[in-house]
This record gives sequence, C-alpha cells and structure tokens, in this order.
Amino acid sequence: MTTNFGGTAAQHDALLSRLDNLEPGRPHRRLMMMGGLGYTFDSFDGALMGYALSALIVIWAIPASVSGWLLSSIFFGYLVGALVAGVLADRFGRRKLLMTALLIFCACSLLMGTAGSVPELFIWRALAGVGIGAETALIAPYISEFLPARVRGKFVTRTVGFLAFGYILAGVAAPIIISPNPEIGWRIAAVVAALPVLLLLWWRRSLPESPRYLLSKGRVDEATAVIEDIERRSGVDPLMAASLAVEPAPRWEAVCSRHLGRSPGAARCPSCSRCGRGPWPGRQR
Repeated sequence: MTTNFGGTAAQHDALLSRLDNLEPGRPHRRLMMMGGLGYTFDSFDGALMGYALSALIVIWAIPASVSGWLLSSIFFGYLVGALVAGVLADRFGRRKLLMTALLIFCACSLLMGTAGSVPELFIWRALAGVGIGAETALIAPYISEFLPARVRGKFVTRTVGFLAFGYILAGVAAPIIISPNPEIGWRIAAVVAALPVLLLLWWRRSLPESPRYLLSKGRVDEATAVIEDIERRSGVDPLMAASLAVEPAPRWEAVCSRHLGRSPGAARCPSCSRCGRGPWPGRQR
C-alpha cells in the first residue's frame, strides 16, 4: 500500500513510531521552551500595550467612541490570524508560518511605536495581532507533532502555561517604563515588547519542520533526517531505532493463515499470540 504523495504507508508508520518510542529529552524541552517563550512574549505584548494605550487615550484625548475600537484592535487581528493559520500551515509548512507570524508581530509592534495618529496606531496594532493570533494558534499543534503520544498533553499544557509569565512581566514593567513619562513611555513600551521577539526570532532560525507535515507532503527523506536528528540529540542511535521501529501488523487473516495453516475461508480461527482473534468476519457458525 502506498500513500498519495510518496513512500509507503508502512514507512510512514514506522517513522512516526520512532517519534513515539523516544523518551522526552533535550530536543523536546528545547521545543517546549521556544514555544513557551512565544506564548510569554505574546501575553507580555498584549498586557503591556494595553497599559500603554490606556495612558495614550488620556494623553491624546481620544474620545470614548474611538478608544474602545483602539483597545480592541489587537483582537481583530487575533481573530484573522487564528482563522488563517491552520490553512496556511497545512499548505506552506508549520515552521515557515511560525517564523512569518513572529516576524509580522515584531515588525508591526516596532512600527506601532512610530505612530502619529489614531488610525495609524489602529492599523499597526491590528496587524501585530494577526501575527500574534497566527503564532498562538500554531505553537501547541507544532510542538505536539514532535512529542510521543504518552506525554503530549503534559508538555503542551506546560507550554501554554508560559502565558502567565508574560502577564506578570507586563505588570512589573508598566510602572517602570510607562508611568514616569507616559508621553514617551508608551513608545518605549512598544519597542520593549518587540525586542524580545526579535531575539526569539533569531533563536528559532534552527527550528525543524514538523516530520508529520513532511510525511503528509510525501517528503520522506526530509522527515527521516529530522527524526534522526532528534534521536541523536536524545542519545538514541538512529540505526538501532530504525531496526526496532514497529511497522503495522499484517491483516490478521493473513497472519493466521500463515502461522496456523488455516484458510481465510475457515469457519473459525483459534486465538493465537499473534492475532488474538476469534471468528472470521462474516463466517461465524
């Protein structure tokens, strides 16, 4: 049996079983840290700029009918980014979209600090929200595609928990950055919110593409290279892992026919250590 794009179904399943057979180690924790810092800086920006815009509303004397739209601008971006993230990630790849979303977030946050009018501020804030929304929607699925199924929930939950650190940091930073001089402080806050993202963007340059995505596109050699790299960094010999990979079991009718000498047309197949099955489908008597 072959897949639609390349490689056999058995090859795909064997490669994915190698991911599931790994014990969580350094590469998994590194991915969790990269993803968690993304969540941290997303929440840090959202909370810090919320404080900054609240001060700016007073400084610029923005009317209540406009201020609500300004404060909500990032959430419009969140919605758009989250809605398109999955479709684009399936088409162009998880890594590529994660990097693009982070770049949009960083660039628009910096440009927001240069805004000289409310419409300009609204536009840059909404576009930054698109980047944040896309990244937030993709981090957990991306990480989960590397993790063994038995620890996937635990690792993803811990990664999402990094959101809390951003809110705490924003609460500490706002009085230091904004309060002493709000007229300039809100612009400094926009830069401060973007700079850590720039560092994270540089760190993430070595992110691998999801092997599950690569397999779905028929790029078996690339997926194999990613999985072997994770195995090496986890202290596992790729050759040994490949030899122990569990391939899908043959149809149980064929197993029993081969090992018990029974024909698939037989009335009943005794239970055995290979199949553990009872009556043949549709042949009970």
